Amino acid sequence: MNIHDVSLILLWILVICEALALVILARQIGAVLVRLPPTAARPAADGPDINSLAPPIKTTDLFDRPVNLPGLSSLLIFISPTCHMCQELMPALAAFSADTPACQIIIIASPVPDSSGHALMVKRYGLTRISYLISEDLHALYQIHRSPYAVAVDASGRVRAKGMVNNRDHLDSLLLALFSDPSTDPVGVSLNNRVLSSTEA
Repeated sequence: MNIHDVSLILLWILVICEALALVILARQIGAVLVRLPPTAARPAADGPDINSLAPPIKTTDLFDRPVNLPGLSSLLIFISPTCHMCQELMPALAAFSADTPACQIIIIASPVPDSSGHALMVKRYGLTRISYLISEDLHALYQIHRSPYAVAVDASGRVRAKGMVNNRDHLDSLLLALFSDPSTDPVGVSLNNRVLSSTEA
């Protein structure tokens, strides 16, 4: 066996070792990610104060279904049909709604010149299960100036969480804050502190 053959064998052994190291590293990273809690919604100053009473809502949605607040624990999602990030959120929101029947999801969209855009969005992303409102007044009443933005309101009508939402993890973090008891649940307290107490824009 000449020097060239030995070098080739050593090279293949090195490549195999590196491949095994990458597989082990990937498994370790996956294990860490599984243990991580949901990423908190991005805090922002928009919306009613935490623990304040949310402005009541009594209306009908795009499909003439009644929408009432307070009543059920609810997640209000403020969007604009022309917002690219809002459209990217819609598939996650549709899946989130199907997975969380105990939470009323209400999309509150700002008006656009071509109102057919709302119906197209509902059809494209399968949002027929979700209450869909078109209201600039509610955006103003809730003091929402950016989107996509979410406000979590409990069954008594108090704001429990709020923040910018761009993905499923953000939605899950707000749901956790909505259904946890801050007085007894350290996780809920921690999450509320992380997500909602900040007033940074």
